[in-house]
Amino acid sequence: MIPCVVFIRTDYRRALALPVESGYTISYIYDSSTKKFQVIPDKRMRDFMFLQDFSDKTILLTHPEDLQGGERVRVISGEFSGIEGELYRIQGHKRVVVRLPGLASLALGNYIAKECMERIGVMYWKLAEKL
Repeated sequence: MIPCVVFIRTDYRRALALPVESGYTISYIYDSSTKKFQVIPDKRMRDFMFLQDFSDKTILLTHPEDLQGGERVRVISGEFSGIEGELYRIQGHKRVVVRLPGLASLALGNYIAKECMERIGVMYWKLAEKL
């Protein structure tokens, strides 16, 4: 999905030790706002991987940075139940988008009725980012 990118789940100290231990040259992706390693919350990574399994039903967004002001939602019924993302109008339809900031974004290609989604409050979303 994302050429030449390997995701690792580790702590900061271990991440710094990997190049020495493995003998490979490793470059890390940094968060431009914090100037630290890019951290993807577990829930978002699971949602992204789940959507990747449905690649015939998703849209890879080539310029996700153009999307602004999306409402945070959770799909509550159907085959994508549990997916959390942001709601945007893409190709004329409202779509749920799961982002890996600075890397890639996937949008559900299927129409999701508004009755099958619920808004996620800002406080919930910030808490989920830390998990």
